[in-house]
Amino acid sequence: MSNKNTFNGRVVSVGETETLGKNPDKPFYKRVIIIDDSDMDSKYPNPVPFEATGDKCQYLDKYKKGDEVSVEFYPSGRAWEDPKTGKTRYFSSNRIGFIKLADNNVIDNDDAGGVGSDDSDMPF
Repeated sequence: MSNKNTFNGRVVSVGETETLGKNPDKPFYKRVIIIDDSDMDSKYPNPVPFEATGDKCQYLDKYKKGDEVSVEFYPSGRAWEDPKTGKTRYFSSNRIGFIKLADNNVIDNDDAGGVGSDDSDMPF
């Protein structure tokens, strides 16, 4: 796996969990959160997708549009050769390793009332 990176920004959207794959006995789950690190009034937004997979998809439930977050992620890439044309296409993704609310934000948690970023971490 690649080196870990950090990205800080504002949640633009949190997608629904998708079930992928053709084998119904071993489904693959993926969920995407879009985070933008540009200023609110920026002429050039920078929305970046990050992926959670498997049982980790549920951890994105607590995040909503507008939340300031910090994400540790692992960029990954893969090649695919089209069997018809022989051309190779390249794909990349940013897999979430850890996500939390930014230090100055508070999220409500039924277990502990209002808690800060220390208790809102999502370890992957």
